[in-house]
Amino acid sequence: MKDKRSTIIKYAIAAVIGLVIAATYIFSNKVLKQDDPSKVMQILADGFSIGGVLLVMAGLLTFCTKQGVFDGLGYSFETIFVTRNWSKRRFEDRRSFKEYKEEKSKKRTTSWFLVIVGGIEFLISCVFLGLYYIV
Repeated sequence: MKDKRSTIIKYAIAAVIGLVIAATYIFSNKVLKQDDPSKVMQILADGFSIGGVLLVMAGLLTFCTKQGVFDGLGYSFETIFVTRNWSKRRFEDRRSFKEYKEEKSKKRTTSWFLVIVGGIEFLISCVFLGLYYIV
C-alpha cells in the first residue's frame, strides 16, 4: 500500500510541475486577453508542449545516467578530489574505474514516470494543436 502511495505521489508531483511550466508560459503570453480563438489554441498548444518536452527530456536524461553515460566524468572528479586531499578517501585507498562503475550502477534508477507524464502532457498539446487547425 505504501509503495502504491509513493508512486501516486511521484506522478502527481511530476504532473504539477508540468502544469506549472505550462501555466507559466500560457499566462505570460496573456491568454486571457486574446480575442482570436486560434491564437488561444496556439498558446495552449505551445505551453503544454514545452512542459511535456521538458519532462520527457528530464526522464530520458535519468535513463542515460542509469546506463552510465556520465560515469567517466564522475570518476574524473572523484580522482581529482582524492589526489588534492579534498575527500575523505585517501590517495592510497582510491578505487578503480571498474569498482566505481559497479558501485554507482547499484544505486541508479530511471524516472520513467517523468517520461509518461510528459508524454501525456505532450498529447494534450497535440489536441490543442488539432483544435488550432480546426479553428
